[in-house]
Amino acid sequence: MNYYHLFSSPVPGLIFRDEEDFRTGVNLLAGSISDTDVILYCYCLMNNHFHLLLSGDDTASHNFFLRYKGRLVKYLARKYGSSGNLAGMEMGLVPVESEAHFRQEVCYILRNPFKAGIDAPYSYPWSSGWIYFNPILEWIKGERVETISKRQIQRSLHSFIELPGHYEILNGMILPRSFVEFRKVEAVFGSSVLFFNALRDWNTEQEVRGRHDGMDYTTYPDEILMQKLRKDFAFYHVSGFSEMDFRTAGRFIAMMHRKYGCSKKQIQRVTGFDPERIERFF
Repeated sequence: MNYYHLFSSPVPGLIFRDEEDFRTGVNLLAGSISDTDVILYCYCLMNNHFHLLLSGDDTASHNFFLRYKGRLVKYLARKYGSSGNLAGMEMGLVPVESEAHFRQEVCYILRNPFKAGIDAPYSYPWSSGWIYFNPILEWIKGERVETISKRQIQRSLHSFIELPGHYEILNGMILPRSFVEFRKVEAVFGSSVLFFNALRDWNTEQEVRGRHDGMDYTTYPDEILMQKLRKDFAFYHVSGFSEMDFRTAGRFIAMMHRKYGCSKKQIQRVTGFDPERIERFF
């Protein structure tokens, strides 16, 4: 099983503007986890980006990101009349290489609200930080989805997503323990003392940040992107990048960025074009 730290590129403006947006963001996250082939262990939603620790293969992670992003776009467009700059949001994906690295990524994710001067990792309501080693978690009860009508769920969650019957909803939000494999995180840390000590250990912050520096944001894996580009080759009357003249190549680069959310690095990797040539069209 492959583990990843999946995070979105920060967007101009805000994704989540108020409590309703954050609650809906958590609910859409839970729904997207339930109908894609990934398992979630940790998450944190910030105003203009989010972080997740999950497992699944590379393709499943990309599919999850596209589904979650698409649902956020629809929700924000309904509420505000526009999804703002969310269409250009891209995904970073860092492979987790060991159990020690897993612990570091959990701490890095949960420290986000503290680093932003907003809240402590274990009391921020829009992350999974408060559910680990929480002695009163079992007493926090919500209504099980299987006992609520679909119409009530849709009205409460602003979504038509089919949810598993065991999911619990409290105050309009799906409880994180319903869709987060938090026991795995607890097992990796071993005890609450080790968990909270790790959250306070800032020595790991730079080590994790170093792994993220220079991260290539993408929306599609290269092989899936190439499958999609074959239709675009036909539109431009070419069979590949080598047949493109300078003008066509420029239009194609701009199209790849706008239509598929490709980064400069991915375009260079897939096309083989010179970086300076690509830079002109961004």
